[in-house]
Amino acid sequence: MFLLRKLLIRHQMLPFVFGLWSATRRCALLRFNGFIIALFSQDLYDLRENAETAKDESVDLTSSKYNRLNIDELKKSEPLRKLSFGVFALGSTTYPNFCAFGIYLDRILGELGGERLLEVTCGDEMCGQEQTFRKWAPEIFKSACQTFDLDYTDGLSDAFHDDTLTASTVRMVPSQREGTVDQLLSKYHNKKVQRYKMKSAPRNLTKLADHEKPTILVEIYAPGLDYEPGDHVGIFPANRTDIVNGVLKRLTGFEDPDEVLQVQVMRKKKTPNGTFNCWEPHDKIPAETPRTLLTHFFDITTPPQQVLLNLLADFCDDNYDTERLQKLGADSAAYEEWRQLHLPTLLTVLEQFRSCKPPAGLLFGNLMPLQSRFYSISSSPRKVINEIHLTVAVVKYKNQRGNERYGVCSNYLANMEAQEPLYFFVRSAPGFHLPKDSSEPMVLIGPGTGIAPFRSFWQELEVWHELYAEEKALLQREKILDRVFLALSREPDTPKTYVQHQIEREFDSLYQLIVEQKGHIYVCGDVTMAEDVYQTIRNCIAIKEQKSEAEVEAFLLTLRHENRYHEDIFGITSHAGEARNKSTLRRGSRTLMLFLPLQFPQRTDGLHDYRIWNSQLISYAGYRQSDGTIVGDPINVEFTDVCLKMGWKSKGTEWDILPLIVSANGQDPELFEYPSDLILEVPFSHPNMIHRTVLAQRDVDIRRFAELGLRWYALPAVSSMMFDVGGIQFTATAFSGWYMSTEIGCRNLCDTNRRNILETVANKMELDTRTTSSLWKDKALVEVNLAVLHSFQTRNITILDHHTASENFMKHFENESKIRNGCPADWIWIVPPLSGSVTPVYHQEFSLYYLRPSFDYQHPAWKVHVWEKERGEIKPRRKFNFKQIARAVIFTSILYTRALSKRIKATILYATETGKSEIYAKQLTELMGHAFHTQTYCMADYDISKIEHESLLLVVASTFGNGDPPENGELFSQDLYDLRENAETAKDESVDLTSSKYNRLNIDELKKSEPLRKLSFGVFALGSTTYPNFCAFGIYLDRILGELGGERLLEVTCGDEMCGQEQTFRKWAPEIFKSACQTFDLDYTDGLSDAFHDDTLTASTVRMVPSQREGTVDQLLSKYHNKKVQRYKMKSAPRNLTKLADHEKPTILVEIYAPGLDYEPGDHVGIFPANRTDIVNGVLKRLTGFEDPDEVLQVQVMRKKKTPNGTFNCWEPHDKIPAETPRTLLTHFFDITTPPQQVLLNLLADFCDDNYDTERLQKLGADSAAYEEWRQLHLPTLLTVLEQFRSCKPPAGLLFGNLMPLQSRFYSISSSPRKVINEIHLTVAVVKYKNQRGNERYGVCSNYLANMEAQEPLYFFVRSAPGFHLPKDSSEPMVLIGPGTGIAPFRSFWQELEVWRELKMQRSKVWLFFGCRTLEMNLYAEEKALLQREKILDRVFLALSREPDTPKTYVQHQIEREFDSLYQLIVEQKGHIYVCGDVTMAEDVYQTIRNCIAIKEQKSEAEVEAFLLTLRHENRYHEDIFGITSHAGEARNKSTLRRGSRTLNAL
Repeated sequence: MFLLRKLLIRHQMLPFVFGLWSATRRCALLRFNGFIIALFSQDLYDLRENAETAKDESVDLTSSKYNRLNIDELKKSEPLRKLSFGVFALGSTTYPNFCAFGIYLDRILGELGGERLLEVTCGDEMCGQEQTFRKWAPEIFKSACQTFDLDYTDGLSDAFHDDTLTASTVRMVPSQREGTVDQLLSKYHNKKVQRYKMKSAPRNLTKLADHEKPTILVEIYAPGLDYEPGDHVGIFPANRTDIVNGVLKRLTGFEDPDEVLQVQVMRKKKTPNGTFNCWEPHDKIPAETPRTLLTHFFDITTPPQQVLLNLLADFCDDNYDTERLQKLGADSAAYEEWRQLHLPTLLTVLEQFRSCKPPAGLLFGNLMPLQSRFYSISSSPRKVINEIHLTVAVVKYKNQRGNERYGVCSNYLANMEAQEPLYFFVRSAPGFHLPKDSSEPMVLIGPGTGIAPFRSFWQELEVWHELYAEEKALLQREKILDRVFLALSREPDTPKTYVQHQIEREFDSLYQLIVEQKGHIYVCGDVTMAEDVYQTIRNCIAIKEQKSEAEVEAFLLTLRHENRYHEDIFGITSHAGEARNKSTLRRGSRTLMLFLPLQFPQRTDGLHDYRIWNSQLISYAGYRQSDGTIVGDPINVEFTDVCLKMGWKSKGTEWDILPLIVSANGQDPELFEYPSDLILEVPFSHPNMIHRTVLAQRDVDIRRFAELGLRWYALPAVSSMMFDVGGIQFTATAFSGWYMSTEIGCRNLCDTNRRNILETVANKMELDTRTTSSLWKDKALVEVNLAVLHSFQTRNITILDHHTASENFMKHFENESKIRNGCPADWIWIVPPLSGSVTPVYHQEFSLYYLRPSFDYQHPAWKVHVWEKERGEIKPRRKFNFKQIARAVIFTSILYTRALSKRIKATILYATETGKSEIYAKQLTELMGHAFHTQTYCMADYDISKIEHESLLLVVASTFGNGDPPENGELFSQDLYDLRENAETAKDESVDLTSSKYNRLNIDELKKSEPLRKLSFGVFALGSTTYPNFCAFGIYLDRILGELGGERLLEVTCGDEMCGQEQTFRKWAPEIFKSACQTFDLDYTDGLSDAFHDDTLTASTVRMVPSQREGTVDQLLSKYHNKKVQRYKMKSAPRNLTKLADHEKPTILVEIYAPGLDYEPGDHVGIFPANRTDIVNGVLKRLTGFEDPDEVLQVQVMRKKKTPNGTFNCWEPHDKIPAETPRTLLTHFFDITTPPQQVLLNLLADFCDDNYDTERLQKLGADSAAYEEWRQLHLPTLLTVLEQFRSCKPPAGLLFGNLMPLQSRFYSISSSPRKVINEIHLTVAVVKYKNQRGNERYGVCSNYLANMEAQEPLYFFVRSAPGFHLPKDSSEPMVLIGPGTGIAPFRSFWQELEVWRELKMQRSKVWLFFGCRTLEMNLYAEEKALLQREKILDRVFLALSREPDTPKTYVQHQIEREFDSLYQLIVEQKGHIYVCGDVTMAEDVYQTIRNCIAIKEQKSEAEVEAFLLTLRHENRYHEDIFGITSHAGEARNKSTLRRGSRTLNAL
């Protein structure tokens, strides 16, 4: 202020400077024909309310009212119309309402008619307040001079002398101490600081341990201290000794840290003899020892600002340290990432950049002051004489690297001992004192340390609270404290309750105290709690008195005017840790409740608009992927691209909150990110309901709705509309309300152009989605809306259902029609999207016309904004009327339709089980769209009747298990088969398709007609070579389309998921596109070259950088594999089921503790194994590109990014690899035991230091014969390769980007969930084998399971196998055939049968055929014997193939011997056959049964085949067949390992 006064005097202006408490009168202001800098608030508010009255004493101002002023009610007179003004507002960003008082003054002066010289400028005490003021003061001076036609050039340049300190302009010299610490602090902070002593060490008020961040009572001996209950103290803390000593060791410029030194600054001084440089003491820093200055005066724990890092960079001896500090000082994004990662203190910085040794004097001149921390007083001066008590929450938290951080003041107080000195001052809070009339009731509301001031109250009233539980009951019995309510929000086995819930329950009694007995309400706590309490009281009064919102608001304002509603509110602290563990810490003298509406200046000339670019203040990002899919909210894809181009660093996840983008006065926009704790999101869960499925006729618990991970933000705040009132247009306004449930449940989540979750929910409910006539969409939509309502209501967040909203609107419509003879409305907007016809608004006819004031749509800001670099001469925009626009739209639509109609239609079909085929189909759609009119369908959604009219059909189909179609391809394959069988019939329902018949079709029997002779087609088949029938479904489709007369563009191409599937597709897609174009005489050159961007990784395009962990291992595996992976624990160590020794490859029983897991007998689990520790450690030692294998790193890839300014290279996170430690990635995510493919060997060859190693690896990568010989000889793991080629040291990031995923291994479940509760059992054969050189090799998953101990975590998912479940009719006989570990699912069967017997269900006959090599390997022998005695298993047959002195026997031999009896079970009693085992055994069993039936019934081969097909059609022949494993050893020692999710019935 004095600097500004000096500036004004110099230029012949006579400023009068008053404090806000001075007796300046309004009359002087009215006559003042100059300008003012600031004004007092109460008189200014009175002046605004009544310009003709000097002072209306009935009017009072409280902070809450600033927000609730109604501008439209402003008096038309403008008493300050002669006034020019400017406002500089000071505040702290640690509070939500930053600079609210200054902003309020600026606003109200403008409303009173004053002319604003400059927009209000805000200075943040946490960052650059001094610099902001020094920039603003000359600008306001210049603007004032221009307003009053004065010359401002003379003297402006030297109005502020340059105080920028350098090493040459600062020094420290010996001096004398200028006073005691309390005296120096008083002068330094301009406060009356006093020195007192601790009465005793702080006392823990909770039952938590000291390391668990307890709340403490601090008792201070303070004789003669004057204060009142409700006041605050400002404590000046001391920095921790270890930090102070560490910093002192790094500084230069002094010898003894305990010598009193004075900081002196060189300044220019004018004398009659000229201007000279002279040394003067620093304006603020006292003469003290460096140790005392760092302990009591400077803030050395808050992360240093960028300006300080730039200063430190000048004093580094190491150029690398200098460059890093300069980068952090210049790059805000890098600085923010570094700050969030480390939350560094000054010592952390000096230790991290060890060559930095700054001079102490210069550093001291640039450090921020160590500010006081405010605490509410918890004692009464009349209860505890000569003492003052504080209630303090001890703040401890960790940064992202796990390093401990401590709240400065709370830990300073927690570690104090008795008699230690303490420095503080008292700050009066008269607005929070006890009522003057002691008879007036009081309601005290204060959760957590919000109780602090109330302890001073009840000491004044001789009362205690829950934290002081020993006296509470006594005081309550004495009726001093009438009632005490305790709200527990985290107590186990207790419903979550907050204080507002207690208020709501007890409001009838509270109403008498507050309204009838004119009591006082005291609220102490954080901003969110205070607002929740206010809203609760407001809502309760509205319900109680049946008043409107405006009437209740007026009543609460009256309470404030009568000083009966008191608030003492915590500010937002600067660390997330303090925010989570709130104490009564404050930064202001008192906290004013200011809720200013979001409002910007109105439109002037259309070129200087203020705009909020977001459509809503809070919304989710949407990211378009390279394959055309969208992650996040599709409606925000375009705006998300704008944010990314502006430099926003997103996570790229489903639920990223978009930043706020605002442009002011037509200038280029600025981007602001929301603090994560500011956004309230509601995770969705379903109420406790059971849904009865139609398909399975069983109950499905849809409380598992929460597993979908859905959520939505709680505040709908529209921000992109224009407010038009009286012809004045406000282009930047925001308004909010609350949600109607269908906005989220129908529109946001279920619309096809939004999240589109309807089918996902329907599948979760097991609804029949194959036909719309099942009304699955309606059923799922209702459940989604129920979940939305339930989730909001259980968290006490306001939301309306659409029925209530419709009824409310009809009341509004009736009132408006009576009062104004009409109510404009748009029927489309008013009728809810769910159950519209059962709401009253559906049957009401509305008239649509427009009134003002109103909110109107605007063009998106990013589409109409003119960037500064593009601005030249701005041409006036041409305006179009509605008819012109409508004609243009119709004309464009006609042109587009004609253009598409001239294009040849290309239909792309896909069938998928895991989603891979769908991804490829969409990529193919993008490519074919260069020349064709493309349409893409899932096979389940395709109308087969259209196929005869297609010109071009492309199919991308995966094969499921051992040759079966995916579930969504079954109907299409059936229809195609029917078409092939009879060209005149669209669909023959008597025919079914299963994988086995693909090979048994008789081509000679094909009908001669060719219904698809006009069709050109191509097929890309996906599959796995671990199965014999590789890509069988795709090959079958290609074959049958050809037989139906289609013209094959290319031979069917197969992509192997085990090797190069992506590369195969990328090669096939351009070829099929080229062939299709040539067939239809189209140009294929345009656009083909950039159809697929090159994703080949190189050492220069991959890097690994420090990052944050993105989730737990099970969450990361779920995302990595696109599965719902769950984490459970081993119940016990695995148990050997055989009599073999552990080294003899035994079969083991694995018992897993899995509470709540849902599965059925016959289902499978997919286990995600972990690679062996010795292999992981060995690989880690051979890699480069990281220092610590246990540091969380993110693999980033350089990609080209197109922006309006051109194409740039930018680093983006790898699409799949999660941010994790290298050790975890190699353990859980990458396959490092399967022999590396040739492409990986070629990559490794580039990183060998030895030319011989390079040549050998290149030869293996190029010569397939040499590679195959080497692979068979060594069966090498990745570690084997790196050890064999020892000079090879590849970079980790590049290697990780080229490794195959560590796939899950499938095992049949060996338990019943109703027999072993909360458990799941597996039967596993341990796989061990040797390569040709005799080196031991181990099956990854079986040995992983075999070596596990009790309580070790395990990651897996359940895969349903409905084709292998028990019969629905428990009386139907069963024949179980399963040699070796093929017995696994049958154990789950007989456990279920035991449960059936206990339930007294009708018992069926069960025969078991089991085979093994020797008696030592007879699995579950004792269980089978017991079950046979108890008649649960009627007969058990054992086939031994390697038992000494016993003929070699297999299960098919036993079947052949017993077939007469089996025939009765299978044919006459309509029994079920279950076969589980490898492909060879399954085929042998099938042939045996077929031959036996042929002999028994004397039938032909065709007749027997027809009978067996009938068995399959009736779902009485079930197969669960093992895939062929990748190692010969595993093939010889098969476990229940599978790669398909289930094996369907064969044709």
